[in-house]
Amino acid sequence: MIDGLIRGWIAIVALWVLPFLLLRYTSPGKYRSGTVYWAACLGIFAHHAFSVANYLFGPFFFTSLDPHMLNNLASTIADFPDAIAWSVGSQFYVKWLAIFYHLLGADTFVWDGPQMYVGQTLTVSVFLITTVVLLWFLEWLDVRNSLTVTCAVLAWALFPAELIYGSVTAREAFMTLALMLAVASFWWLFASNRLRFFWFGAFCLCVMGLFHQIMLIYALVATMAVGLLWLFQSQLLTARTKLLCLIAVFLAALLLFAGLLYLPVAQNEYYVDMLKGSWVDAIRVYRGWVNSAAPNTQYLLEGEFVGWFSAAGGLLLSYAFYLLGPFHGDLGSISTWVLLVQALVRWFGIPMMLILCARDKRCLLLGLIYFSLSFTWSVGTTNHGQAFRHHMMTDWLLILSTAVYFVRFKPFNFVRRE
Repeated sequence: MIDGLIRGWIAIVALWVLPFLLLRYTSPGKYRSGTVYWAACLGIFAHHAFSVANYLFGPFFFTSLDPHMLNNLASTIADFPDAIAWSVGSQFYVKWLAIFYHLLGADTFVWDGPQMYVGQTLTVSVFLITTVVLLWFLEWLDVRNSLTVTCAVLAWALFPAELIYGSVTAREAFMTLALMLAVASFWWLFASNRLRFFWFGAFCLCVMGLFHQIMLIYALVATMAVGLLWLFQSQLLTARTKLLCLIAVFLAALLLFAGLLYLPVAQNEYYVDMLKGSWVDAIRVYRGWVNSAAPNTQYLLEGEFVGWFSAAGGLLLSYAFYLLGPFHGDLGSISTWVLLVQALVRWFGIPMMLILCARDKRCLLLGLIYFSLSFTWSVGTTNHGQAFRHHMMTDWLLILSTAVYFVRFKPFNFVRRE
């Protein structure tokens, strides 16, 4: 018991201190002090505070479903993590979280449900790394105004979805980090024409896909699309080199496709069925399964999924609800007003992203990633509460676009370059 207590407290102290050390020594040089640094510290402290509150007084409304359930499963098998096999989806997160708990000692503390706080603190550390990557993107896009960068960091850290799911035992922070690293790698692929960036980006997308099956499907399509786009636009590669790279792109896609078809799949995971049978049936079954829980924030209008044409119309309608909701008729409880606050990111960010994509081809990659990934999420999303959690993976793109827009076009006089 004593050894378990010692390991547990060492883990907590280390995970509390680690984010601040990473922020201090891995951020771009000019952001390692000053207002940007302290804004990021404030954001991390807020995440730690929410984590403590959720542990002592929760689970709260938004954390009582997936995060609480996944932690309970991991805690249950912490003594015997081999009780479940490696799989793609939520079971992957549960498996390695259980191993993490096991290494620390399943009886780390004497209080009930002790592992949850350690798992939440790990999520906070991962969220901090996403903040550092966001700062590097701001540096690459030449956002030098400290006020703009400070506001971007605070928005990323303190908006409801990021604060909640970046502080609890949820998969979203880990998938977001993998996505950001993949986009950063692809960014440098187009900038340097070095193939190793393609492979690292594909690897990060694969890691993202291990946490959720539809993300593995997305990784397959995105890897091929990015690889082909890079090949066709590159002016520095010879025809022979392009052919070799084309073979590499299809090889990576083939490996991903094989993983989709042959990796073990947990029960009630329907996304892979899109590749094995009728995608219309797979979507209808999954959305029906989600709706069976009768969520409080379910879309007021649902599309039909009985054939190709009706399914296409239903997906477009669902995508509109996913991007723009909640609407006036959806508002009622306090939780729906939280969703409305989060929607401000999209209402302001999407127009600015479109403007940037039209004027700067470097931002096209960010726009393509945002709209393709958000549409992929909308396929299986049937309510605003579920969308609230999924938006965390793409909100950083809108915050980044908004920051770049304010610096490039200076809509207000107080935004000036240093």
